[in-house]
Amino acid sequence: MEVSPWTKAVWTFFSMPRMYFGSLTTSTDFSVLAWPGTIGLVLAAFAAIWWGRFGLLWFLPLFLLSQVLVSAAQLFNSEVYGYPLFALLGAFLLFQFGIAGYLIIHLKGSRIAAALLSLFTVSYALAVLIPAAFVFSDSYL
Repeated sequence: MEVSPWTKAVWTFFSMPRMYFGSLTTSTDFSVLAWPGTIGLVLAAFAAIWWGRFGLLWFLPLFLLSQVLVSAAQLFNSEVYGYPLFALLGAFLLFQFGIAGYLIIHLKGSRIAAALLSLFTVSYALAVLIPAAFVFSDSYL
């Protein structure tokens, strides 16, 4: 029985956070990215709740954009490869870094928490980039 691409995309959307945070308990390549990001997430969440800095919720679309990228990779499995794939993933990373930097600068009064939260969103984007590149090009290890 063939599984539809939409089913794979929804499954991937919900399984990527589990893979990211699950790598904290194992010794995998993702744990190198997951530990600093998770520490930044916990500290920024504590700061947001303790000091009421709800402007930090502007980082949520960056996390969701990473989820959309990996789900789109499942939808367009083996459709994107070579230079267009590098351009897509490079533009994705530049956008993530650019918006995270913009938010750090413009969230006055919570720049340290914004920097910690950007550490999470950027490390999550890098962790999502690896499986997305493999799925887009249909070249698994």
